[in-house]
Amino acid sequence: MECLTLRELQTIAYESTGREVGDADTYKDIDDWAKRLWGNGEAMDQERDQSEERRLNNHASVREEWESKFENLDMQRVMNRKRKQEDVEMSC
Repeated sequence: MECLTLRELQTIAYESTGREVGDADTYKDIDDWAKRLWGNGEAMDQERDQSEERRLNNHASVREEWESKFENLDMQRVMNRKRKQEDVEMSC
């Protein structure tokens, strides 16, 4: 059994569908889509990477939200201390 290269298989596919190899650039977007769909799990890897990126972004936004809450609490404590000191100084 003779092994065919990818290029030879692609040429056969083009000929069987009525396309010529010279038309390949015209259909590049379709070829790219097919490669992503069937190519070595790359589409799955890309989807997994996007999912991980969303999870990390969500984690970062939750962290920022809590940091902001803690900063606000710290500011309130500082303001309360200043008020107490002013009250003490004014009572003298």
